[in-house]
Amino acid sequence: MSTAKGAAARKTGPKVLRVGIIQNGRPIEERLFRKRQPVSIGQTPKQTFCVPVADIPKSFTLFDLKGDDYVLNFTPKMSGRVSLGDGVHDMSSLRKSGKAKAQGDFHQVKLNNKSRGKVVLGEVTVLFQFVVPPPPKPKPQLPASMRGGFVRDIDWNFAIILMISALVQGGAVFWVENTDWPEPRDVGAIPDRFVQVLAPQVKEEEEDKFEEEEKKDEVVDGEGEPEEVKEQPKPKPQKRVARVADPDRKAAKMAERKRALAKTVENKTILRTIGTLGGEGQPSLVDSLTGGADRKSLENAFAGSTGVSTASSDVERSGLRRAASAKATGTGSKTGIGDLGVKGAAAAKKGVDTGSKREGPKVKARVSLRGATAVVGSGIVDRNAVSAVINRRRGALVSCYERELKKNPNLKGKITVRFTIGTGGSVTSSSVANSTLSSAAVGSCVASRIRGWRFPKPEGGSVSVSKSFVFAPGN
Repeated sequence: MSTAKGAAARKTGPKVLRVGIIQNGRPIEERLFRKRQPVSIGQTPKQTFCVPVADIPKSFTLFDLKGDDYVLNFTPKMSGRVSLGDGVHDMSSLRKSGKAKAQGDFHQVKLNNKSRGKVVLGEVTVLFQFVVPPPPKPKPQLPASMRGGFVRDIDWNFAIILMISALVQGGAVFWVENTDWPEPRDVGAIPDRFVQVLAPQVKEEEEDKFEEEEKKDEVVDGEGEPEEVKEQPKPKPQKRVARVADPDRKAAKMAERKRALAKTVENKTILRTIGTLGGEGQPSLVDSLTGGADRKSLENAFAGSTGVSTASSDVERSGLRRAASAKATGTGSKTGIGDLGVKGAAAAKKGVDTGSKREGPKVKARVSLRGATAVVGSGIVDRNAVSAVINRRRGALVSCYERELKKNPNLKGKITVRFTIGTGGSVTSSSVANSTLSSAAVGSCVASRIRGWRFPKPEGGSVSVSKSFVFAPGN
């Protein structure tokens, strides 16, 4: 009973268009249009039915809408038969009877819910009819026992691990943010015994360091290496205060140092025993030897001497007057112990000539650059700038050569040094590539000196430089 009522309801409901496409007697496509819309056919993919056949137009609207009713459009090249409810008509009879109205280059006939038929377009046949739409297919669903849910989809092992990790990391962040960390102590608050250990070393700027290295390596006039100075203990770090050099103050300090040196010499040498003659201070060896004799009588005693003369001097050296006859012949000599004046040791406080340092044989050296500066590597650097640095610091290489030249005056030859300039401008490696000198110490010293030089920073990477130096005696 219910089935019959449902069938009756479906029969009385609105009908929809059903279209099928047959090509060469074989069905290729069928569609049911539940919603009324124009239906087109052609060779392009934009059409409702795309049939790549040359007999049909590229685009043609076969079923169109006029209000809520469908109309069939056909051209003279199309054939077929249509049932309009009052009988079956072919295309030509519809055109002749006037039921199909001309619309430009095609004709149009109105369809109703009982209409059906076929339209032939070459090898393609279009079948159509109006049918009661079947009920829509229900959406496929799983049984309730198999559907699952949010809670069932959770991976509890992973969820527990994730929660524990979040608690640990969140707790650590909370503890770090809420802990009162001790403030860093200033250098002034640290005990003196820890200052040297904890005080950070002040890094000088690259330009200042570059200038200091230049001054250290330069040797003036090619006079060998300076004497090594004993390293003084490092003072405690203090704030640097700029001081302006005072010439008067510097001269006073130098005079004070000379007086202290003279006093030391007087107390530790024979000068303390010689003493003065008639001057200030305690009786001396001179007073004891003269026994209080008159100075004038001594002059008279030697006044008649001829043939012997002492060299003249503007300053009396020993405190004993010297005189000689102008008629005397021959030569004489004088012997002194420094700048002792007439007051003896008392006058020595103003300064004592301690003699001159005996030096070895003086040598003079020449260092010349030969050949172009060869630069290779991944970086780029100005060759003229590299040559300028080498010329400016050539004095450091002269000292290396002069030290060995004193041992071997005939030492000469050429050394080729290969060194690498890093991206920061410092020399990362330096070695002797070729040498004609008979002394390996010169090459080792030259490579060591170049290793401490600074050059312009290369662009794009490090570079390798080769340079030849010719060493020869200057005299």
